[in-house]
Amino acid sequence: MTMSSVAIAVLRDADQIGLVEYNPDSGDPARVVAVVWRHEKRVHWSSLCFSYERHAFNPQPFMAKYPNGICDVRHFERVMSWFDALCFSAADVLEVQSKCNEDAQLGLCLKQYCGTKEVVDLNKSLEDGVLPVEKMSLEHFRASLVASLEGLVRECPNLRDMSLEVLSTHPYACARLHTPKKKVLVYIDQTSDHNHVVPRLARENAALVRKNDRKAHSLIVFSSMKGDTPVALTPRVTGTGLNFTALSKSLARLTTLQVGKAAGLADAQIAAQ
Repeated sequence: MTMSSVAIAVLRDADQIGLVEYNPDSGDPARVVAVVWRHEKRVHWSSLCFSYERHAFNPQPFMAKYPNGICDVRHFERVMSWFDALCFSAADVLEVQSKCNEDAQLGLCLKQYCGTKEVVDLNKSLEDGVLPVEKMSLEHFRASLVASLEGLVRECPNLRDMSLEVLSTHPYACARLHTPKKKVLVYIDQTSDHNHVVPRLARENAALVRKNDRKAHSLIVFSSMKGDTPVALTPRVTGTGLNFTALSKSLARLTTLQVGKAAGLADAQIAAQ
């Protein structure tokens, strides 16, 4: 469900509406992270910032609002799980507000929605502070990517045997992931537009061929790529955007595919072009 459709349902049906702000420890300003409302004597809520994909919490919507919030991700996940249980048992929005305000350490503050009945106004409140991927600084992009990798390696069943090494000082390599037989270097590319994704992947594949290291694999995360489908150039080189589902698919592919004679032939053909 999109946030616009949520806003339509809220404004049409609710007799009480509240906006939930989260105030992180990172120093980023408090932002609206959810809307809560009562309809037919039940409390409902929805959030752009809280969802699970591929068995793991997706931190990217949260990071889009909180550029310095990487250390708050797991706390936010726990707090919103608590909030979900609270809304399930609460009689009305005022009860939710009272419980949130009782414990300042939660970082949650619920305020009454005072906007108009126009969908655009409620959407504006919910989307306030969201920074699009293409406008993120390198540091912001890197933090969102690292938070995603940490969650995937920690929670996804098919990725749990990987070890994650964060490369905080490298200008463009973000992380290195290890399995007993493979190592995946994760790069950031904020300069190549969508027309230059494949040439960039081809250059990376040629570099791997020259190194002659069969354990080496590369994942390049492009700010220009959209959608949840990665581009698999060869069994050892994949490109994706900053999309949680696409990252999960990319890592699963790079770490499970066998690199044999067919893969070596593909590498050689591309390197020769």
